[in-house]
Amino acid sequence: MPSSAFHVVEQTPFKLVITSPPYYSQGIIFLVVAIWAAASGFLVPRGMHQWPRYAAFAVALPMLVASLVILTSRAEIVLSRETGKLAFGRSVLGMTREHAEVRLEEIRRVAVQAGGRGTQRLIAVLDGGQEVPLSAFTSQAGKDSSAAAINEFLQELSQPK
Repeated sequence: MPSSAFHVVEQTPFKLVITSPPYYSQGIIFLVVAIWAAASGFLVPRGMHQWPRYAAFAVALPMLVASLVILTSRAEIVLSRETGKLAFGRSVLGMTREHAEVRLEEIRRVAVQAGGRGTQRLIAVLDGGQEVPLSAFTSQAGKDSSAAAINEFLQELSQPK
């Protein structure tokens, strides 16, 4: 099973791409529960009351939708020297849900911010002190190494050639 941790997928002097893949294990668990519930609905004999069949399908459908959402959700952070911007966005079911951009020259650094219950998120600290969230609060690993890669990219950008 692929890793669900934040990781660098492309790193060149001109571009840095970091992705936060889906929670594969959680999505697969929801999918298995959906299949199990649907299968149990088909096992209800035809002569009996049909409410257990409907109840099984009522459980299976939301579980199937949840598994599809979980298995297709991802976030991506792209830093580009060409555009001079940091672009970040989230997509679900292949559709972009959120997208925003920050000019690289406005970013002082990127840090990992702690949240509740052991969750963290990446934030960009701008020159004026404002904090721009680059990811949602998650328990996914890899945020520290991603922040370090972004800060290294920003540092190289500010050095004269």
